[in-house]
Amino acid sequence: TGTALAATWNPKLGNEYGKVLGSEARYRGKDIILGPGVNIIRTPLCGRNFEYMSEDPCLISKMAPGLVQGIQSQDTAACVKHYCLNNQELDRFSVNIEVSRRALHEIYLKGFYAAIMEGGAASVMGAYNKYEDQYCCHHDYLVNRVLKGTWGFDGVYLTDWGGAHSTDESIYHGLDIEMGTNAPYDAYYLADAFLERARESQTVRELLDDKVRRILRLMYSVNKFSAERKQGAFNTKEH
Repeated sequence: TGTALAATWNPKLGNEYGKVLGSEARYRGKDIILGPGVNIIRTPLCGRNFEYMSEDPCLISKMAPGLVQGIQSQDTAACVKHYCLNNQELDRFSVNIEVSRRALHEIYLKGFYAAIMEGGAASVMGAYNKYEDQYCCHHDYLVNRVLKGTWGFDGVYLTDWGGAHSTDESIYHGLDIEMGTNAPYDAYYLADAFLERARESQTVRELLDDKVRRILRLMYSVNKFSAERKQGAFNTKEH
């Protein structure tokens, strides 16, 4: 678990651990591994605490970059999650988190910043919850202004499963891939409704182009189209 890894206080071990995760994911035919989880462990009752590393943003920031680099050294993309403020289980699909901008940046975003800016994470997964009354999976401030704006993230931003709630916000607020299991694909917010808007608006088509470029950039980063792509290994003595 992420908690056990962080308890080693050993970034080098984290990098080796990431290489094993990336290699085994490749052997199983995966392009993206859904981790690491870098949310702050704020309460013992958060259902994803086993994936997260710590209540300490400094420790997370030291451990996450090497872990991401280890995963991605095996032609597997890391997906840092859950962006952000996913710190409780009660009403986690709809709770509106109230936290100051200073606390947001100094505590809750530090691990994400390190994983992306130092680790070079190729993808980021949004959280179910809201922040400032807007869902994190398509949040103008968190995604457009911070992640893709200030930080210059050029990778893929995707939802947690069923985390999208609006076609327009998904289009305009930086969401690149909508994941889910509870409806026909055509009914997804970024499916037929997106297509209809793209046919009517040049601006929406340009936003679609940006989303496609990000997905292609990720695919090339893991050598998806290369005959030399690493094949990975599974359950070896070394692993």
